[in-house]
Amino acid sequence: MRRLLWTTFLGIAVFFGVAFAAVPDADDGFIAARGQGTPPPRFAGTPQGKLMAKRAAMVDLQRTILEHVRGLRAESRKTVGDLMADGAVRIAVDGVIREVEVTDGTYDGCTYTLDGRVDLRGIRRSLLPAIPEIQSWPKPAIPEGAYRGLVVDARKFDVAPSIVLRIRSAGGRAVYGPEFVDREMFVERGMCRFDDDIPKNTRRLAAAPRLVGTAEASEPEGPYLLIRASGLYGDGTILVGDREAAAVERLAPLARVDGNVVVLVRPSALGK
Repeated sequence: MRRLLWTTFLGIAVFFGVAFAAVPDADDGFIAARGQGTPPPRFAGTPQGKLMAKRAAMVDLQRTILEHVRGLRAESRKTVGDLMADGAVRIAVDGVIREVEVTDGTYDGCTYTLDGRVDLRGIRRSLLPAIPEIQSWPKPAIPEGAYRGLVVDARKFDVAPSIVLRIRSAGGRAVYGPEFVDREMFVERGMCRFDDDIPKNTRRLAAAPRLVGTAEASEPEGPYLLIRASGLYGDGTILVGDREAAAVERLAPLARVDGNVVVLVRPSALGK
């Protein structure tokens, strides 16, 4: 019997009858699983049987990881499996699965058990052919008073964590999306991370408590600009007001390029 082990288990969401595996936290960076195999009865207890069981466990491990990678939510209504319709993506993902890192292995004389994992950076790199908007960008000039990070409070809405994030203004302008984030930063850290609470050491400024927040200087990726979402489109795009959009464009250009974005979601979206 196979048993799935997530470095961070965030649950399974069901949307219109399609099962989506939640995106593991980028801070963990891995999808882990377990595979098991047994030899044919006539080879049980033999050195050859042990080798055959190990090979079967590896096949089972790779199949289990692939199954759950395919179920990762790429965007609101698309999974990684959907993006694998692109032949280049499929070949790249299959290559990552073949190079699964084995972290532990045991044999009890009958069943071989292998624990292994794949790095999410490899999965994100595999998806690049299907997300052509992601390009390499130079570091932008940082204006005085700018913020290194962006926090979007979307806890009032049914936002589902995904690999690709899109934010638009009430006036229809793109505020954040794959066209803003640098290619290598997308591979290294992803477009954003999802949490159900404001990052540690973040506080709202009394001067503008609805719009802006900041972080203590000790926060390595801060300070953060904090804005609130005002709606959610049917395709999963987060809506923010024009005032908030202007603040992001003026005060958080580096956050967009670096992908240093946190989206606050309901605890249920994280499987809590």
